Amino acid sequence: MATGTFIVKKIPWPQGGTTLKASAAVTAAGTSTAVKVGKGLFYLAFDVTAIANATGEALRVEVQFNKKSNATLSTQSKIVWDGDFVTANTIIVTVDGTAAATVTFATDHATTAALVVAAVQALTGITCELDVSDTNSRTIFIYKTAKTAIGTVTEVVALGAGAASGTVTYDGDWYTSGAPIHYGDAIQGDPLDAVQEIGVIFENPYDYQVRLKYSIVSTPSVTFSVVAHALNSRKTT
Repeated sequence: MATGTFIVKKIPWPQGGTTLKASAAVTAAGTSTAVKVGKGLFYLAFDVTAIANATGEALRVEVQFNKKSNATLSTQSKIVWDGDFVTANTIIVTVDGTAAATVTFATDHATTAALVVAAVQALTGITCELDVSDTNSRTIFIYKTAKTAIGTVTEVVALGAGAASGTVTYDGDWYTSGAPIHYGDAIQGDPLDAVQEIGVIFENPYDYQVRLKYSIVSTPSVTFSVVAHALNSRKTT
């Protein structure tokens, strides 16, 4: 488990790092891009460039980890269909906004399921496989080959005498490490201006992904960016 999160004043950092969140105004709760990080210490450089109507705490940020990414699979999606594919069915699976080639029923359910896997696997940067524990061949796993967050996955089964319904789920195995980071008129007892530069150092003893979960507390808009830097000569990827 990642440990040892603490607040420090931002320090100059000449190398590029990896962007978790580009500078943009935030008006609601959300999460940043997930990045793959290696073992060791990492420094997150926060730049808050604008806080609208700042009074008290304006923004709250948590550093989260996903333990799935220390294995071959990254954050993954799973589709489970509640029935077999039937004659004349067409199946389309979309991953992160990109649709795989349409698959048309061929021979039997098992053959068609294998064609669905092949169509999704053909998407750039995507790996897809059948769940071997499902003897009915109705479950597939989808994940990014580069071990980054999978994004939104959808499926549509159409035509034929009946259409199996697919349920899409995600591993969602994110957990928060350390205390939240607070932005506003006073941070950790240190009065700062609306434009704030601070950082967080954390230890990642395993090969986990990291992302930020943030929420707006008492202000309509906060503009900020976050960049990750390795402190032990291992780069983020």
